[in-house]
Amino acid sequence: MGQKTLAADNDRSYMELFKELHALRRHQEVLLETMGEGVVEADQEGTIVSVNHAALEIFERPKWELVGRPLVSLFREGSRLHLGAILAQLQRGRTPQGTATLSHGERILQLHFTRIGEDWETSGFFMIIQDITALARRIQELSTWNGRLMRLDQLKSDFLGMLSHDLHTPLTAIKGSLDVVLEEEISPELKEELLTIARENTERLFRMLSNILDLVRIEAGRLEVLKEPFDLPLALREAMERLRPMAVKKSLSFNLTLHGPIPLLPADPIRMGQVFVNLFSNAIKFTPPGGVITVEALDRSREVEVIVADSGIGIPQEHLSRVFEKFYRIPIEGERIEGTGLGLAICKAIVEEHGGRIWVKSQIGAGSRFYFTLPKDSGATVRG
Repeated sequence: MGQKTLAADNDRSYMELFKELHALRRHQEVLLETMGEGVVEADQEGTIVSVNHAALEIFERPKWELVGRPLVSLFREGSRLHLGAILAQLQRGRTPQGTATLSHGERILQLHFTRIGEDWETSGFFMIIQDITALARRIQELSTWNGRLMRLDQLKSDFLGMLSHDLHTPLTAIKGSLDVVLEEEISPELKEELLTIARENTERLFRMLSNILDLVRIEAGRLEVLKEPFDLPLALREAMERLRPMAVKKSLSFNLTLHGPIPLLPADPIRMGQVFVNLFSNAIKFTPPGGVITVEALDRSREVEVIVADSGIGIPQEHLSRVFEKFYRIPIEGERIEGTGLGLAICKAIVEEHGGRIWVKSQIGAGSRFYFTLPKDSGATVRG
């Protein structure tokens, strides 16, 4: 009788224990399913035992496809977890963590590992997952912007140093020339030469200050473009004649070629004049004596394309992507580069404000070709 009673008590104890374990297991499952983080349960070998709903959404796979497969197979080659090291740390009671990228997507995951029980031989571990893709991208964006800001800060520092020199140089030339003209008895020829020097340096100073003011307008989003019917060939010729004395001093050939009639374009004559002068003066500056500068214009189907080509020193490939950056000046070995580094940035802003595009092709020793386009006015009158 006593043995039967003991057996019955044991059966009830086992049943109650089983129910309690089942309730605890069910409570654990509910808890895991309601967690916002993904949770994967794995055994001591790293084989997946179960996954919660959040993990299924992260991995974008059904439960049957995940259970029973190796944990490391979920992650991209090259970013896979060193499972052996993780298991060793778990066995020693530690809680390792790391990041990995999914094998079938771009998601970046933050992973935390923890043992399920004290007895490693009979238990496994949980891998808790947080999708940090958006955070990682934001950090990368911030890092990129920080790098750009640091580079821009350095460029601005270089710009201020350059400005102190390049403002001082023309002012000194202007003052020196005018002092001689006003204070000394000189020949008419020397007087004309000195006044020419003063005028050229005044124009140089004016261009420099105009570029700085335009930069302020561009940065503030207040660059004004007043479009009117624009005679492109005439404007090109006028800009070329304005700069021809600079080309003659270097014995440069400076030619314009029109490929067929060019229509009137909706454009701002003053702003486009800035573009021409900047591109032409750069071509003259970087072309050695005796070289050739060719300006071409051709009518495309929906736009007009202008090409300014020179036989100058060319631009290194590593600098091509930066030539239109503000304050950037292409370095030339052994030479001090004058100018604000704003001309091409302003050209880009003006052309894009007109709805056009600007780009450059170049090769060291073979010169450079600057291209830009302006949208056409389909109802414009054609001029030859």
